[in-house]
Amino acid sequence: MKLSQPCHLLLFILLLTAFNVSSQSSEYGNWMVYAINGRINQRWELVGDYQYRNYNSFGDLQQILLRTALQYDVTSKFSVGTGYTFSYVENYVEDKKRDAIEHRFTQQFIHKTISGKVSLAQRLRVEERFISDLFSLRFRYALAGKYWFGEKKHWCVSVWDEIFVNAKSLDYDQNRLFVGVGYRFSDHFRIETGNLLINQRSVNRNQLFTSFIHTFDW
Repeated sequence: MKLSQPCHLLLFILLLTAFNVSSQSSEYGNWMVYAINGRINQRWELVGDYQYRNYNSFGDLQQILLRTALQYDVTSKFSVGTGYTFSYVENYVEDKKRDAIEHRFTQQFIHKTISGKVSLAQRLRVEERFISDLFSLRFRYALAGKYWFGEKKHWCVSVWDEIFVNAKSLDYDQNRLFVGVGYRFSDHFRIETGNLLINQRSVNRNQLFTSFIHTFDW
């Protein structure tokens, strides 16, 4: 199998990221996602995901998150959606864990384009967050790209970045950068895995990020 120069470059970036991760401490987190995209008709889609995060490889729980949303395709490239998210998180405060429950209401706008072997997607998400008796508003912007390769384009290199900004004072919250590979088993199921670098208030943390994506018609 002969790969093009752009594909060689993306694979090099992935290997470089993996080498960087191997040099980190043993506190390497694990983040797993099961996502569904259920098509109702030509315009409407019900989407959701279940997320399980650990501070380490397994056993030190960080977060459990359940999200669902109803999405409407305005055109073949542009869609809007609204939904609800439940989050249970265990944060370390002075070496002791404290749990918190969060309810979120979300609105999002997505734009997708495909050109040959490259697919690009942009997403702007607005979150109304309710944590105990506190309320906050947050903006999220994500840019994702995939380069498909192989005889039947089953493999892809996946890169995405997402920035979080608190709305009240427009101050920086965090940034997530993912570099990984994916494999499409069929038109209805694929897996992506790689390294996720999270920067939150000048603190960097790496996690193994694995997502299982299931697409189907209701």
